[in-house]
Amino acid sequence: MLQACLADRGEVRPRAMFGGYGLYLDDQMIALWDAAALYLKTDPLTAPLFAAEGLPPFSYRKATGTVTVMSYYRVSDTWDTPDTMEPWANLAAEAAKRSVESINK
Repeated sequence: MLQACLADRGEVRPRAMFGGYGLYLDDQMIALWDAAALYLKTDPLTAPLFAAEGLPPFSYRKATGTVTVMSYYRVSDTWDTPDTMEPWANLAAEAAKRSVESINK
């Protein structure tokens, strides 16, 4: 569904990683998929929008017991069509773009 939402921006391509997949748009990771769910990239501007929807961030427990929370938020079950998913997919693409731009400065 991400490809349909972002068709005007380019091709969404999967890359295997850590038992799941990173989904990339123009070499920028915009989503993370594991066996349980799809998570979209966020940043300080967009994470509050996902949190306001009651969506959890992606997290995992390290062997040391420490929990790491990443900047990807779970996709809502209600975003079940390209029309409902598109605004959120665009937020993820923009967050990924800003992330790369900040690294390249």
